[in-house]
Amino acid sequence: MLSIFPRALISSALLMLLSSPAGAYDKQSAMDAAKEEATSARVEKQQMKGQAAVLKEQVRSAQANAKHYAERLQNIERDLFSTMLNQIFKLLMLQEVELLMKKHLFML
Repeated sequence: MLSIFPRALISSALLMLLSSPAGAYDKQSAMDAAKEEATSARVEKQQMKGQAAVLKEQVRSAQANAKHYAERLQNIERDLFSTMLNQIFKLLMLQEVELLMKKHLFML
């Protein structure tokens, strides 16, 4: 798992080794620093994976919402069209009844 920032880890460890007097303590310090950097890199990688998963879920949720709203709009438009046709039909029927009544009155 050290493949995230291998150059940075190696550079950091070498810098610590070369910048201070040689000794077991300094080597151990360099190793500890390198391990700490590796741990930090792993934690950061996990955090980024978590953020990516959250973003993917948000995108999926937004797509599902968009699909739902599109279907809902289509249903509303269909219902509105059906209601308009019914109203037009009722209006035509009323006009026909009115014409029949006028004809009947004129025949009397």
